[in-house]
Amino acid sequence: QTVKPCKPCEELLKLQLPDVTILLAEAKPSDTIANPNEPWMPTVIISKPFCRVLGRISKEIHFELLLPTESNGRFLMSGGGGFVGSIQNSFRDKVSDGFATAGTDAGHQGGEDAKWAYNNMERQLNFGKLAIHRTAVVSKLIVQNYYCTAPSKSYFIGCSRGGGQAMMEAQQYPEDFDGIVAGAPAFAWPALGGKFIQHTKSNY
Repeated sequence: QTVKPCKPCEELLKLQLPDVTILLAEAKPSDTIANPNEPWMPTVIISKPFCRVLGRISKEIHFELLLPTESNGRFLMSGGGGFVGSIQNSFRDKVSDGFATAGTDAGHQGGEDAKWAYNNMERQLNFGKLAIHRTAVVSKLIVQNYYCTAPSKSYFIGCSRGGGQAMMEAQQYPEDFDGIVAGAPAFAWPALGGKFIQHTKSNY
């Protein structure tokens, strides 16, 4: 069953949610996206009309939500890789198939190393579990506001660090998604970091 918006995309700029700022809401007839922050991903072609929403949760959790004009009623969220540090959404192309899709930067910008987390408990918690959970909750509220109906089903898919995010969602926030796929999960983060250090030392 096709679900269509009950209000213009730009109206989402006026949406007021606790601790959330909508930074952008623009209707687009189609788009071609080459994301320099995800160089391993091919250029994405979105062939059908959609609404692009950019927002911020609390101080530093940035997210992107893409809302198709003709929706299949389902919500699909992408995990991130490594330390994340940029908005990562591996399923932008699924907008053409009718999915509302979302991704987040996990609560910080940049981060080839972990200096962003040093002595910053908020960033540590956002990266560890809160950014995915809060982005999922906020995205589904925006979906409900845009279509005047909640998603019929919600899914999360992640690999590596995204797989770890999937595991955390399943254990801590199982109500967020109806289905979760955890690929090659980087999950036991302290142990994983310790192993990286051990390997680095053995190479010198």
